[in-house]
Amino acid sequence: MAEKKYLGRDCELSTTGIDADGGSLNSWTVTSAVLRCIKRAAADAQVTVWSRDARRGDPGSSYKGSASADDCLRHWTSAGQCFYADMAHVEVCTATSLYPRNFAAQSIATLLIAEKARRFAELDAGARVHYELSASNADLLDSSISFGSHLSISVSTALWENLFVDQRRPAVLGFVASAISAAIAFFGAGYLLPIEDGRIVYSLSARAHHITKLQTLATTEKWRRGLLNSRREPHGTSQERLHLIGFDYSIISSALLASLMQCALAAAEEGFCGLNLIDPVGAMRRWSWNLDINSGKMPATAALVDGRQVTLPEYMRELAQTLLEMCEEEVIDDEIAPEAQLLLPRIIDLTWYVKEGSLNRCAVHLDWAAKLLYLLSLGGRFEDAALRLADHDFTNTNPNKGIFWRLWEQSFVDPLVAMDDALDCMRNAPRESRDWGRGRLIERFADAISAVDWSYIELYRHDHFFSPRLRVDFPQPDSLNQSQFDFVVRSARDVAELRDLLQARDDIGRVNERDPIRPSSELPDRVWRTRAT
Repeated sequence: MAEKKYLGRDCELSTTGIDADGGSLNSWTVTSAVLRCIKRAAADAQVTVWSRDARRGDPGSSYKGSASADDCLRHWTSAGQCFYADMAHVEVCTATSLYPRNFAAQSIATLLIAEKARRFAELDAGARVHYELSASNADLLDSSISFGSHLSISVSTALWENLFVDQRRPAVLGFVASAISAAIAFFGAGYLLPIEDGRIVYSLSARAHHITKLQTLATTEKWRRGLLNSRREPHGTSQERLHLIGFDYSIISSALLASLMQCALAAAEEGFCGLNLIDPVGAMRRWSWNLDINSGKMPATAALVDGRQVTLPEYMRELAQTLLEMCEEEVIDDEIAPEAQLLLPRIIDLTWYVKEGSLNRCAVHLDWAAKLLYLLSLGGRFEDAALRLADHDFTNTNPNKGIFWRLWEQSFVDPLVAMDDALDCMRNAPRESRDWGRGRLIERFADAISAVDWSYIELYRHDHFFSPRLRVDFPQPDSLNQSQFDFVVRSARDVAELRDLLQARDDIGRVNERDPIRPSSELPDRVWRTRAT
């Protein structure tokens, strides 16, 4: 039985800088400066931010607590997003959403906040110091370095264990791997890939050269990442998180990618096991690396287990058509994959444009095509430094450098959302997810918060560090969403009232108290557990 497919994504931004003397800055210098300005950037967007140092001084000036913690420089916003340092780079993370177009708007909104923070940090640094952030997830100078760009989707425990534990239905595993391999290439961001003989190949996917395994646990080992990642961090008490590390941070095609993956995983949960590629990893790499630049066509084929040889557009068309029929027959319904019957036909149309080599039509909704047309318009050779830099800066967060922003403003590309949608996501968390409840608690009770994580918030009962704590849990991706939690959070005047109101509701979440001074064995029985939604 298919379950709702909540989605979120993160991106480890390329983080670079130049000092006043023209020398290169290390990434940590830039990262720490930018993250120190997240609070100011959020305030400029009328958003509340909480960080671990919030009660020990201004997060804009003191980071000793956060820098020594495992959530280094982590900032949670009232819009459900998160910003933090990872591998000495700025990392942005969207709020969780059920709707593909909201997912697309979230993908842009995180970059808008990061860019505001970058500008504040650069102003603070003084004249002639420059900071750069880019959503390009491949290093400009060293192709062995690939920055994290991860897609997380909620799936059933049965499907997750079939993929990673017992593989009782290997054909279902094969279908999931095949669909992901095609999606990585079809929805890639594009990348000028240097190869050993000195030539440059235009790759549809910027991470294809790192994906060599069907599944792995590690996410940072060069050349040895997997189509599937076996990191197990459940989304809730009855839902798993499928952590996919092979996708680029494609912006233009975000909504289409989200819808296709929702439907493909829902189909797998219903037992669908067709369209299996013999070698999903090999297919993804061949499809990514064999675009004919002169004709715009993709002649490379991959073998299906039924004996057919298919090109990438042929495979993607058959996949999208199959999923659309399942949606029309209500095998996959709107609650599981909303907007699918609107977005899957667009993917089908795109496959025809890809087949005929119509890059202009593809570029409207596909990042790799938009970037390729832009690079070709500049002239020169792919090996030229100017084109390599233009490739890297295509999604620079600075609209004066990132050509994506100009193409979007001029309607050459269409991510299926407007700037107003992205600005709304900067300020408001998705109403259907627990991120709305977490965001509202941050907005209302930021000064009382002692800890935040994806699935809970802990608050001080009184205004001192050793006060008893109230923990509010979000056991499911939709726990404490707007329809469940709006009345409660608006009515609570303080943490005590919040506790009482949640205690009175036996259907929306879970609260309990703890005392950091007294051992738990001495605490009174003040634990209320309610049904998980």
